[in-house]
Amino acid sequence: MKKDKGTTVFEVLVTIALAALLLGAAAPNLRSYKLKQESDTAAREILRHLTKARELAVFSGKEVLFCGVDDNMKCTRDKIKKFVVFVDENGDRKVNQKEKIEFELAAEFDGSLHLRASSRAGFIRYHNDGRAHPYGSFYLCPKKEDKYLIRRISANMSGRSYVARPLENGLVAHVDKKPINCNALPEDEPDL
Repeated sequence: MKKDKGTTVFEVLVTIALAALLLGAAAPNLRSYKLKQESDTAAREILRHLTKARELAVFSGKEVLFCGVDDNMKCTRDKIKKFVVFVDENGDRKVNQKEKIEFELAAEFDGSLHLRASSRAGFIRYHNDGRAHPYGSFYLCPKKEDKYLIRRISANMSGRSYVARPLENGLVAHVDKKPINCNALPEDEPDL
């Protein structure tokens, strides 16, 4: 009968070295996966709040605005710090102290957020029948120059919102199927 000697130090070191190599090869993919998930999560949160804004407009029978605001709570197209949904009681298309903010969403995205709406507006307005005018798209542009992490969340004229699906090449595109370039966003949103 042969006596089993167990594992040698050399075998343990080889096993550890192989495990380290495998983890080292997988680490970049894990980072990329994490960034993609963060982009997808931010896009879904914006979509959820757009849907809530539309529902509020329909059920309250009032005009409801969804806008990205800056540090001064002013609706803006660029440098968005957070999103707010409010009933625009006085019709001035601005967040006033008298108007109650119905929903608020912190812009927890590592990059920049932009709105491109019809009529170059800084907001999306929902009417009591659910239509959106101006309508438009929010663009999530990551800090890291990775075109595969860009997301577009749109509200069309009927008021329906959606997250744009990537094309076959994995890139998210404008309505005209041209890939999005965050350094050259359009000034106005084409018909959705």
